[in-house]
Amino acid sequence: MPKRRRAAGCRAWAANGTCKYGDECRFAHDGAGAEAAEAATAVPASEESLSLESALTMPLLATRRRKRRVQRADGEQVGLPGSASPDSDADDPTVEIWRPRSIEERSFKTWFAGPPAADAPAADQHQEGNQVAHDSTMILEHVNGLLLVLVAPSHPALDKSKREVSSVAFDSPLTQVQVSGKKKKGAVFIGPQATLAVVTCSDGCKFTIPSGVSGNVIEAPMPEPRLQEVLMKRLAERNRLQCSCFEELAVLFACQRDKARDRTPQQAAEAACEATGVKTASGGQDTTKDDGAGHTFSTKFFLQREVLNLKSSHDTLRAEVTSSREELKSERIGRKRAEESDRSKSETIQVLKSELQALRSQHKRTEEKVLEEVARSHDLEKRLLEEKLKAAETINSLNEMLALQHPAPAPAVSAPTVHDVDAQPSESVTAFQNEESAQRRGSGVRLPSSWHVLSSARGTSISSIVFNPTGSVLAAGSSDGHVQMWSLPTSAKMPGTSHSVGQPILCIDWKASLLLATCDRVCYIWKVDQDSGALQEPPEHKLTGHTGSVVAGKLTPDCRYAVTGGRKVKLWDVATGYCLRTIDCFSKCLTLDVSEQGLLVTGHADKGVRLWELRNGQRIDAAAGVHTQPITSVAFSSDGAQVLVASMDHRLSLLRTKSLSAERARYFSHPEFRANPWWCKACLSPGAPVGGGAFLLAAAGSKSGALHIWSTAPDSDATVCAYTQSAHAEPITCVAWSPSGARLCSVDSSGAVVCWTSQSA
Repeated sequence: MPKRRRAAGCRAWAANGTCKYGDECRFAHDGAGAEAAEAATAVPASEESLSLESALTMPLLATRRRKRRVQRADGEQVGLPGSASPDSDADDPTVEIWRPRSIEERSFKTWFAGPPAADAPAADQHQEGNQVAHDSTMILEHVNGLLLVLVAPSHPALDKSKREVSSVAFDSPLTQVQVSGKKKKGAVFIGPQATLAVVTCSDGCKFTIPSGVSGNVIEAPMPEPRLQEVLMKRLAERNRLQCSCFEELAVLFACQRDKARDRTPQQAAEAACEATGVKTASGGQDTTKDDGAGHTFSTKFFLQREVLNLKSSHDTLRAEVTSSREELKSERIGRKRAEESDRSKSETIQVLKSELQALRSQHKRTEEKVLEEVARSHDLEKRLLEEKLKAAETINSLNEMLALQHPAPAPAVSAPTVHDVDAQPSESVTAFQNEESAQRRGSGVRLPSSWHVLSSARGTSISSIVFNPTGSVLAAGSSDGHVQMWSLPTSAKMPGTSHSVGQPILCIDWKASLLLATCDRVCYIWKVDQDSGALQEPPEHKLTGHTGSVVAGKLTPDCRYAVTGGRKVKLWDVATGYCLRTIDCFSKCLTLDVSEQGLLVTGHADKGVRLWELRNGQRIDAAAGVHTQPITSVAFSSDGAQVLVASMDHRLSLLRTKSLSAERARYFSHPEFRANPWWCKACLSPGAPVGGGAFLLAAAGSKSGALHIWSTAPDSDATVCAYTQSAHAEPITCVAWSPSGARLCSVDSSGAVVCWTSQSA
């Protein structure tokens, strides 16, 4: 029991008018010490006629205690329950009985978090749908630092006149906290806004209970057992016992006071019995002695209170049993509903599984049908291809029979392809071919004797050049999208394309009266005027279908088809502009060439050289490992028997067409020869040098700007050039021999064109 205040006044209050202990000070403030001493000895006359019920409300202390007060969160000071008003008269003899502080008041410091209970607006004014935004918690802080977070008594959820609590859902991570050791290992830190629980009421409102304080959670409510309920029950039982003891002491003290005021014990006992309803043993007369009257009365009073407490406990237990039965009944009903729901879900899952199995079976049957149709279509395509090949062979045999029966000279019939076996080359194409073949057969090739600049550098690079079939005109594709043309041997500039194609031209080729130019994803075909030699605008065809840069392109000798190369190789019909076939070569095609025998050779970025049958798109042969770097140029000889290959490993190789991968390649190199990366086009001479037998010359440009020419004779040194001359200031990108072999032109990355001339044999 706390110590009583002394009759002396507080020195700090008398000196400064303030005291650091406030109302909890053990000494009197404002000179109340003398008044307290007088009040302790003065006994009003009206108290003699008071009953026991009135005596229980009298002060039990010798001094009048100043009423204890607590400060609420809103700053208002209020007295504890059972205390008199602080503004009451100090001389009023009727003062409430002093009661001991509860366990919360003695061991815990109470404070609130969230809106104050007294100023909190009605929950109905803060509703947003079914969610109520009002939160308020009460925190009990123990002297050892332990915090108990409870729902404030004034919280709207506890207002039984408006709603009842239906369920409380605690935060699941907090309920699983397990703390061990002195340092509370395993505790979870939370902030003041962390959610502890969500309270659902009978009217549908939901209240979110925040923590209201920062700290480590060491214990959280669990469904079973409930730690808070057990703790509060024990505290309530302890408080009840203490209150009973103090009430017994109060009764004894009242008896002693009455005895001190010349009041007989019998009169005091009778007054106590009248107040409590207890009768004496012998007709209302007390048979005990005077000295034991107080003890007998206190025992009877204590027993009477115990009976009342037992009755209240019995009623409480009965109510708890009733509520437990109702909860058990509701749980059984909920469990039955959950079982029915699970049963219906299981049936639905079984139905869905059976439907899924049926769909899988149907999908499998559909896939089998599709595979059958695909196999059937492949068989039909194969049969169609075989029929076309047979028809082509029949036409070839008929042409041979006609040639034997009519020995008169007639235009050569080119080998038909699978797509158009009846089409024949036009008269103009045949005339150009005859003229070109006559030039190749009637003249040899000599090494260059002189050179002159055909066009100086103009700021736009040129990656490809080509002669017309007669060798009188040189065409070049520049990076500004124009086709430039020069007349030879006058070196006069001719009008090329009047309009740019809008992107750099990467490769060009000229056969008969058609000129092919390749760009990024697009190819163009122009017709050439026979009289003036100029290109006819607009282009005859615009070939689209590639998905990347088209770095290589060639027209077939009969000008019926065009072959372009990029990520894939495509065969086009020149007459219609349609794509007839796409060849997947498994590596990007960097260069290609077409022979008069209907063969296609391609060079790839994977360092491989592949030979194809142009008629059906089948691969005939492939040479792997010939070079150690990507291929930059491939070129057939005039008779199609040999292939010249250039690579970025600074070497040239000569392969035989019939045994591309069987025989060992012959390499040509020079200490000063360095191939320009990605753009190094080499070529073979159209004929054999005079006095050199039937051997060709191979020409290529170096990165230093020098022209290198090698002889392909077996007895020549492949590491020694037959001719070397530097005429360019920039790396040479392409070289081309005229059909007659009298001229050789080279171009560099700056756009400068040099013409090398030699005397024909």
